[in-house]
Amino acid sequence: MELSIVIVNFNNKDLLYNCLSSIFKATKNLSFEVIVADNNSQDNSPEMVTKEFPQVRLFCNKINLGFSKANNQGIEKARGKNILLLNSDTIVLEDSLNKMVNFLNERRDVAIVGCQMQTKEGRPYRSCFKFPNLAEQLISRNFFKKFFDISRFSLNYPDWNSGKIKEVDWLSGAALMIKKEVLEQIGMLDESLFIYFEDVDLCYRAKEAGFKICYLPQAGIIHIGQSTTQLNRERFEIEWHRSRLIYFKKHDSYLVFLVIKTLMLCGCLLNITRILFNLFLAPSRYEGLKPKLHAYTQIVKMGLFF
Repeated sequence: MELSIVIVNFNNKDLLYNCLSSIFKATKNLSFEVIVADNNSQDNSPEMVTKEFPQVRLFCNKINLGFSKANNQGIEKARGKNILLLNSDTIVLEDSLNKMVNFLNERRDVAIVGCQMQTKEGRPYRSCFKFPNLAEQLISRNFFKKFFDISRFSLNYPDWNSGKIKEVDWLSGAALMIKKEVLEQIGMLDESLFIYFEDVDLCYRAKEAGFKICYLPQAGIIHIGQSTTQLNRERFEIEWHRSRLIYFKKHDSYLVFLVIKTLMLCGCLLNITRILFNLFLAPSRYEGLKPKLHAYTQIVKMGLFF
C-alpha cells in the first residue's frame, strides 16, 4: 500500500465529512487507506464516519488524548509505506496526494513533503518555515519592531510563493507526508506536545538524522483552519506556550531555554498587570477579561515550575 492517511478528529463532524469526501473524490489510481482517530467527540462524529464512510478505519478514544498521541495511534496501525498526517479541517485537491507520494518515491533523500495551503477562497498562504531560534524570539518582540528592520530574522521564506519546489526547515502539520521508514528511524510524534510544535519537532528530528524536507507547491490542499477552535482560547494560550517551552528545552541549549522562558514570564506578567489596571478602571469588564487573566496566570505558574 502506497499511503496511509491519518486524521485526528475532535468535535468536527461536518468538517471531517467534507475532508473524507474530498479524499475519495480527488484521489484516484493510488492504493491508500484512511484512518480516523477520534478524541472522544460529542457531536456524533464516529457515527457519521461509520455510516457514511464504512471503508475508513475508525478508532475512538474515551478521552481527548491530544493531537500527537492520537496521531501516533493511527501511525501504529498504518499499513502504507508513506504516512499523511492530515487535519480534519482540510479539503484535498485533485491529484495532490498522488503528486506528493510520487515525489517521495522519486527522492530517496527526502523524508517529508508538504504542499501549498490555500484558503477556502483559493488564496495561497505560507505552510513552510525556518526553525524557531532565539534571535527571532528576541527581535520579534513588539518593542524591537518599532525601531529595527526585523525582516532578516523572519521565519518565513521570502520566495515561498515562487511556484518552485523548495527545501525547507519545517512544514505545517495540517498536511504533512512522511515516509514510514523514516518514522521508524527517528520516532513518532512527541506525545509530551499535546498540540502545537509537534510538526516543528518532527521535522527537526528528521533534519538531524540527515534527511531533507521539501515544499511541493504543485500539490494543494484547502485548509479551513477551524480544527483548533474546539479548544477554548484559554487552553489555546496555555498549550501553545507549554509546547514552545518543551521544543526549546529539547532542541536548544539550557541558556536559550531560560531566556525563552524569561521572555514568556515577563510577557505574561505584563499582560496580567494590564488586565488588572483595566479592571481597576472598569470593574464591570471582569467577566470579559476573566478568561485571559486566568490563562496568563496559569502560564506563569506553569513556567515557574517547568
